Amino acid sequence: MVINGNNLVVDGTTLDATELKTLDSQTVQTIAGIKTFTSSPVVPTPTTDMEVANKKYVDDNAEATWVANDSRAKTALNALGTAPIYACRAWVNFNGTGTVAIRASGNVSSITDNGTGNYTVNFTTAMPDANYAWSGSARCPSANGTGIQEYITDSQTSSSLTVRVLQNASSLTQASDGDIVRVSVFR
Repeated sequence: MVINGNNLVVDGTTLDATELKTLDSQTVQTIAGIKTFTSSPVVPTPTTDMEVANKKYVDDNAEATWVANDSRAKTALNALGTAPIYACRAWVNFNGTGTVAIRASGNVSSITDNGTGNYTVNFTTAMPDANYAWSGSARCPSANGTGIQEYITDSQTSSSLTVRVLQNASSLTQASDGDIVRVSVFR
């Protein structure tokens, strides 16, 4: 939309003052050479997804709160069925050998190296409580393909989770640093 002298150009169509006065039955006035509406323009209720919507239509069709089982959320996440959906509240992928380094994460501020195979995952934003579920996996290069990696937790608080990576080889369970360690937290 462009003001061109006494005319208004909308999408390549020039409207003169007479045409502007009849636009949507609204009165148009000129203030310092600029055409303005003297009352609120009427925006019709949309009939397709590609039309502008008026405030009343948006307000009437907006629900204030979504819940875990909201059909809009389930559709957006492609999670069909009646079971509620819950979000992954924190996740991290890190190198646990040498100097611990986060590769990628969500809601994880840092990893504390507590010793061989022992790590604390610190959350950026705390969980509502310590009653969350978590899972993880690790690859331990020292296993040489002969061991099974296990994950256990030493402590679980609303602000952090301490996990230990153990390698079970020949019935001997020992702590082991993982070169790829992954943790997910659900609440």
